[in-house]
Amino acid sequence: MRARYGHGGSDSLLGSVIKFAVKEALSTTIDNNLGNDTNIVFRIRTRFCKGIRCQKCVMICPKNVLTFKNGKIAIDNIQKCKFCGLCAVACPNDCITVKK
Repeated sequence: MRARYGHGGSDSLLGSVIKFAVKEALSTTIDNNLGNDTNIVFRIRTRFCKGIRCQKCVMICPKNVLTFKNGKIAIDNIQKCKFCGLCAVACPNDCITVKK
C-alpha cells in the first residue's frame, strides 16, 4: 500500500514536478534543425507565445519569415531567414531560440 502525504508532502511535490515535465514535453514547438553542415537551430516554443496579441517577432524580422496563421506563430519561408536572432531578442517570453 502506498503512503499518502498531506497537501505539501513529497508525493505532492513529486506529482507537481512530473506534471510540469509532461506538459513541457508535450508543449508545441516549431523546430527546424537545418542540417549537419550548418548546425543552425531555429526553435519556437509556441506554448509560451502570446501570439497575435504580441507580434514583436513578426514586426522585427527583416526578411518577413515569421507570420501568424490561425492565431499561432508560423514560419513562412525558413529559406529566407538569415538567422540574425532579432526575433529571439524581441520576444518578451523567450519563446524563440536561434543557435548558430
